[in-house]
Amino acid sequence: MAVGVSACGGPQTDPDTLGVFSGGRVTASELEELILALPANARPSDAGARDELYRELLRQQAIRSQLIDEARRRDVLAEPELAGQWSEMRKQIVVNALLAREVEVPTATIEQARSRFEADPAAYGRPERREVFHIFLRPRPGESRAQLSERLRALRRRHLAGEPFALLARQYSESQLRAGDGALGWVVPGQLAPRLDGIVFGLEEAVVSDVLMTPSGAHLLYAARVVAAESPTFDDVRQRARRAVQQELQSRAIEEYLASHESDAADFVPEGEELRALLAGGDPNAIVLRVGDWTLQAGDLLERLDIEVRRRPGRNQQEVAHGLLVSLAHRERLAKRAFEAGLEQEEALRENLDAARDRLVFGAMQRRELLARIEQDPDALKSFFARESGRFAGPLRLRIERLVVPLGRDSGAAMAELEAALDALAIGDVSLAQLAESVGGSVEEPVWKTLEDLRSEGGNARTRLAAVPVDGFARPVSNGREIEMVHVLDRSAPEVPSFESILEEVKEAYLQANGVR
Repeated sequence: MAVGVSACGGPQTDPDTLGVFSGGRVTASELEELILALPANARPSDAGARDELYRELLRQQAIRSQLIDEARRRDVLAEPELAGQWSEMRKQIVVNALLAREVEVPTATIEQARSRFEADPAAYGRPERREVFHIFLRPRPGESRAQLSERLRALRRRHLAGEPFALLARQYSESQLRAGDGALGWVVPGQLAPRLDGIVFGLEEAVVSDVLMTPSGAHLLYAARVVAAESPTFDDVRQRARRAVQQELQSRAIEEYLASHESDAADFVPEGEELRALLAGGDPNAIVLRVGDWTLQAGDLLERLDIEVRRRPGRNQQEVAHGLLVSLAHRERLAKRAFEAGLEQEEALRENLDAARDRLVFGAMQRRELLARIEQDPDALKSFFARESGRFAGPLRLRIERLVVPLGRDSGAAMAELEAALDALAIGDVSLAQLAESVGGSVEEPVWKTLEDLRSEGGNARTRLAAVPVDGFARPVSNGREIEMVHVLDRSAPEVPSFESILEEVKEAYLQANGVR
């Protein structure tokens, strides 16, 4: 949005006004707030640069004010999506004010955090987790189970011959995961059905399973990455443990506060079998929480639950779901008390609410203005895509085979022999298999890897393979468990999808590049 800002010169009726624009003005106090909000190193010492910065701040403030005024005229907060966001923000602001005023929460100590950790150290670790991909084939009309199994075994053989599992999943899988290259995502023990769980956690890293037949069809599973379980010390997680204790202390203080005030007899917070039945019932509109006139439906709870479980996998979903309900019930009861007490009418809190509302509508209007600009000038988005095409490219993939030698008393000699053989390998005088036999090692089956895969497996040292040419060999290295020498058999250059196929992704990136989330 183009906005003209005029510096006010000559006699002024309002000496605080620094600039005027269509529909409003920018004041000295507003500019001072913007300047003070800048990091100290962002304030130029040169007078000319400083004046230019102030002019730009004036321009930005004028745009912000004009967009907020436009949002008020359009009453955008009445629109369902923004109305919902504003309701959540407004409740949280008044709840925080009530807590600060009426609920005394003790401060968690390091001793309490240590006791919490020592009582259940496993709660602060992370279980083993695996990034799993899946290919699923359904039986065709008249196809026997043996024929279906062989059809999937053919894909398995293609993968073992070097084709990326994700690419095969994208092309041939008949499950809804196909669009995401067959990715099941990161899973932890107990997250999948028992039969699948046993297969997935019995696989070595970057190894495909055998064909699994079920009543619905045929499955292949692939553990792309394996991350070992973590068992941290107290020093590793002291702040996390202290935050957990602080949350418990706050929750207990809130419960005691709410217990001293009468609740609505119609309030409903299910737990145990009742909650399990509601979530398993399959009705997204089923009421799973009621506090006063406010209700939460099962579909909304499942969305929140999915976010929480992905944030920290391995937790009991039933416990997480009940914890969410209790937390939301507390918030609603506190918000009800805060509104009944008239907190939002107090001047200090009203200023906070006004500022929060302005931030919300300004962000929404910014987004709309930029989307409108894209509609009016599609070439602007295409130009952005052309300039930033690298950010949309797929990963570089390398097809590698590894010669692996277990560490032992002869490791020094093995390392020296591998180093000395680099030239012979390069000209083909010796093969990797022959060299492996000579040093007491083995050569693994070729696999496709991305640089992200390599970094997660062996740190930045493994990413050196990006510089190794096709049919080239990396120098042997020891990772503390074994000596490895890697042969790069092939590489798949990063591919940029077509503009049309990722249009929405490009739009979001364009908005973010222009400061809109």
